[in-house]
Amino acid sequence: MKHTSNEVFLFLNVCLFMLQPVYEHIKTYIKEEKNLCIDETYFQCREKLKSRIEEPPSGGSKRKAQKSLSKSMRSYIYGIAGERVCIFNHDICRDYDIPKKILLENGIDINTYVETDGFYRGGFNRDENDEILFQHGWCWIHCKRNFCVLRNYGTKVDDTPIDSFIKCHWEKDIKEGRWFCDEISNAFHILHQLTDKCKKDSRLNIVELKNKELRPIIEEICAEAKRIYPDIKSTKNKEAIRSCSEKFHAAIVYIVNNEDRLKSFLDSPYGLMHSTRIEESFRELDILRNSMMASDTIQGAEHLALIYTLYKTAQLNHIEFETYLRKVISAMTEHMHQIVFEKDARGTITGYKSHSIPSEILDALMPWNMDQAK
Repeated sequence: MKHTSNEVFLFLNVCLFMLQPVYEHIKTYIKEEKNLCIDETYFQCREKLKSRIEEPPSGGSKRKAQKSLSKSMRSYIYGIAGERVCIFNHDICRDYDIPKKILLENGIDINTYVETDGFYRGGFNRDENDEILFQHGWCWIHCKRNFCVLRNYGTKVDDTPIDSFIKCHWEKDIKEGRWFCDEISNAFHILHQLTDKCKKDSRLNIVELKNKELRPIIEEICAEAKRIYPDIKSTKNKEAIRSCSEKFHAAIVYIVNNEDRLKSFLDSPYGLMHSTRIEESFRELDILRNSMMASDTIQGAEHLALIYTLYKTAQLNHIEFETYLRKVISAMTEHMHQIVFEKDARGTITGYKSHSIPSEILDALMPWNMDQAK
């Protein structure tokens, strides 16, 4: 029996709306996570573009207007990764309050340590009264990455500066960038050793060990950055004493301006110094984004975030996804009468409203609670 493309589309929509309670239930486990990594990646959504199309300004460049419209199609998928859950959420705006709202709605613990990049600034972990909601720190990988790029693209095979760097007198950038890379790598190595040691012996205090063995290295890195900063800093009325490459400047500024956020992991038993867990989870999504034109609708992008949440959470818990998805769909089909759907005038299901499925049923559908699906 053949089905029309519209029938297939409607069937898939109903399946995804039916999975919404499982998606929402996965988010409730945020409260049990002690370390969370957050990041976002851009996506493309034609529906957003259609709602913002305007005529090019009078006398304006048509090419510039087209470029502006292309950017207007951009939406964002936010990722929140812990040890057991990996949650993705789509929104048309880029705003750190979006993942923050998800954390708060699902009862994040005040002692949970959240690792992010530099986009999540200022009051990300504070309420309107400036009270701390959870612990927050910035990722050192984003700092090290600039030094690595500088070292990889600014040197020849024999590790000597390339001609353009010599011409710009940036040889010192290579030498000092190499030092920063080595010191940050050493800090990561020591933290990994301390973490393993504490896992083997629960009597050890990870915070005490980090402050004893790691803090001197972190302090030295920050002190060196602060020593260099005045020489590369420029103002409108004064040129910098020392010319340096863009990547070197960005890395030094990142350390100097955000010293407190970069050091905060030392005083938390759950701080890991990096947010690579979520960055690695974005890989398949980035490949998908680059291999397709765009999502036609906002709802389609939200469905992608839902199914990707189930996929990555299953993967995180070493559960084979296809078998897991079959079991979840089969179980949710039995509870469709407990799900309230949005419907149009003809009675066609067009969205998800709420559900009354008991939490113990949804608990049993979490990947870590299911039998090994193979």
